Amino acid sequence: MEQTLLPDDVTITPARTETPDASWKRFQEASEALQPLIELDADGTIRRLSPAARRLLDYRSDEALQPSFFSHVHARNQYQVMRDLADMVCYGKKQASWLLLLRTGTKRWRWFKVSVRNQLQATPPSILLTLQEVREW
Repeated sequence: MEQTLLPDDVTITPARTETPDASWKRFQEASEALQPLIELDADGTIRRLSPAARRLLDYRSDEALQPSFFSHVHARNQYQVMRDLADMVCYGKKQASWLLLLRTGTKRWRWFKVSVRNQLQATPPSILLTLQEVREW
């Protein structure tokens, strides 16, 4: 069998040996950065805001925001949001969807369609909100 020698400036790097779980996690993290997601604790505290959600809500990357999700929700939508989140925490309700007025970083109110998924049984436990701005009725 003939052996081929490589030039001195060429190196061969071994193939990645990461597990499929690690690869999937990297894929999820990359795709979540592109989706407008808000991750909440069971009490409604914002745990994480994806870069896409930050842009959609007009918050700069270095700008601090109120930690309570409820402080961003218009008063006329508070009851519906609190009821659905309480049902998720207490009774295990799996999902909800809302049409909400949310306060933006520019202190204006804008309409958003919000899809909510209960992930309180996952690790770490969370409630995941996906935002979509409503531009036309």
